[in-house]
Amino acid sequence: MFSEEKPSLFMKRTEEPASLQSPGEQQNQPVCYPPENSTLLGSGGGQRATVALLGSLHQMGQDDLLDTLLYLGGVSGSGWAMSFLYTDPMWSDNMTAALARLTGSGPELDDVLDWLVKRSDDQLFSLSDLWGSIVSPTLLKQMDQHRLSDEAKRRTTTNPYPVYNALDQSCQLNGSTKDKWFELTPHESGFTELNLFIPTSQLGSHTVEEGMEEADTGFDMDMVSLKGMRMGTIY
Repeated sequence: MFSEEKPSLFMKRTEEPASLQSPGEQQNQPVCYPPENSTLLGSGGGQRATVALLGSLHQMGQDDLLDTLLYLGGVSGSGWAMSFLYTDPMWSDNMTAALARLTGSGPELDDVLDWLVKRSDDQLFSLSDLWGSIVSPTLLKQMDQHRLSDEAKRRTTTNPYPVYNALDQSCQLNGSTKDKWFELTPHESGFTELNLFIPTSQLGSHTVEEGMEEADTGFDMDMVSLKGMRMGTIY
């Protein structure tokens, strides 16, 4: 666990979910118990996986069970659902309101094109970014440009901690299994099974070369780019 990740998770773990309190405890001041490390993992599957995870979370909200989750993980379509939800730092308090955003008109075409032009200036621009610019405005009705690492600064104990996953294309094609899965969280990103991580805010950075005055700090992907990666493979 990344050192800066621990405080936010500790605060959430020391609060007993209201849904697990007895009726008497809910009326009086409850005693704080560390809840179980409950995790919900969403599957891949494009739009179907998006709908499945959003529907499951909505039902958990109806049953007052969302506050029992410590982690929320997803890949491909379920990752789209997650990146949509975390636009709202308090989404787990009102899933109905969060889902209502899907009925909006979405961003203007000019906003999408402006993002693509700006993003294309980066040498890491790829088809994943193009895919993100399609998924975000059409399926999820947004062009959210806040960055994944911004989640680390919110310090909220309301939402479960997000863990996004993707497959490394080169490892997948070459038949490697040990370093196939790539994990992204607000604090760190890297290969889980190899235990190799860097701060997410530095994702995409380049090593300083001789003769360069300063390093390229990377673009620290925003949520549109993240949706593009959520088709399940990184290139």
